[in-house]
Amino acid sequence: MNQTFNIPSEKISLLPYTLSHPIKQAADAIQAQHYGKAMNHLIDFFEISTPFCSFVFLRLLQLAAADNAAIQPALRQFVDKIDSKRPLSFGDWLNDLLTPLIATAAKHIPQASLTEAFCNNIYIKRRNILLGSKASPSIVQLRNEYRGHSTTLSEEIYKQVVEQLIPRTVSMLNAILPLASCSYEINCRCYKISFAEAPDRPAVTIDLYPLVFCDDNDYRYVFQ
Repeated sequence: MNQTFNIPSEKISLLPYTLSHPIKQAADAIQAQHYGKAMNHLIDFFEISTPFCSFVFLRLLQLAAADNAAIQPALRQFVDKIDSKRPLSFGDWLNDLLTPLIATAAKHIPQASLTEAFCNNIYIKRRNILLGSKASPSIVQLRNEYRGHSTTLSEEIYKQVVEQLIPRTVSMLNAILPLASCSYEINCRCYKISFAEAPDRPAVTIDLYPLVFCDDNDYRYVFQ
């Protein structure tokens, strides 16, 4: 993983298993030159990390909203979106849920380590690299074109897709690395994350349950 993503595998392994496992699978597939599998694992990573991080930002903003009423409209927008549509598509999660929460966090809790990491790694020259541009397709477009319609293509084409995904995977990994420094309490009734913030910042603990949870067999689930 070190060579593929330029991040020590030890750090990646400290991330929640639901986030680290598809990265390990992708790295193994790339090493074996199984690029179709690697592409699927990288897309899995984005499809899981997007709602997972949405819930983390949701909980952080809910804590902050106790002292800041200006955050409430963003929280209502998030809940209304989830209530109004089933099932939610990957595009819904990325465009309408995670992205507005990042913007709200950047405005109201910029000092949070996860907010800083997202702003420094996901926004390049004020552009969200996950959303793409005229010259670069978005993660959603890549997912829909190369995986969303049961298309089977050559390994060479999949290799090209992987090469487009890797830089954004690295950016997303760097954005979520604060989660590798957290402590966790996970059981069938809670999914608590305690952030290791700087000494001059108050400790923060959030509980993602029931949006993220594990069952009695320790299988982890993320609401989508």
